[in-house]
Formats: sequence, structure tokens, C-alpha cells
Amino acid sequence: MIQENELATMLIGIWVFIYTRKINLTEFPEYRYFFAGFYCLLLSWVFTVLETFFLHSFLNFVEHLLYVLSSVLLMIWCLRVFIRKGKA
Repeated sequence: MIQENELATMLIGIWVFIYTRKINLTEFPEYRYFFAGFYCLLLSWVFTVLETFFLHSFLNFVEHLLYVLSSVLLMIWCLRVFIRKGKA
């Protein structure tokens, strides 16, 4: 059975995805790392909902793998934006 909070999180994430595709965010610093991390997070939310229907173990594994990848990408974004080369 789908939990309402998981569905709401996924729908809000999809709304943010659609909204960010409509505006120009290339001026956002290191935007590729940030949005790649967000998109991995969004996919993990989608897999959270899908795992209630089929392939529970596999989709659960992929979901958590995407959480890790999202965290790594956002860490790289933070390091590249907030810790400049030679400037701490």
C-alpha cells in the first residue's frame, strides 16, 4: 500500500523538476552537479513508490543506491562551490 507522504514527496519533486526545466538555471554555480544530485533524489522517490507494486527488493536496492549517488553529487557540488581552489 502506498504511503501518502511518499506519494506527496514524489509529486512535489516532479513539480520541482518540471518547474526547473522551464527556467534558465545555467547561471546557478556548478548547476550540473546540483541538479544531477536532485534528479537522483527524485528518481529514488519514484522508486520508493514503485517498489510497493513490484520488484520490491530490487527497487529498494536501486532506491538506496540513488540516495548514495545523490549525496555524493551534492557533496561534490558543495565542495566546488564553497571551497574554492586555494581558498577555504
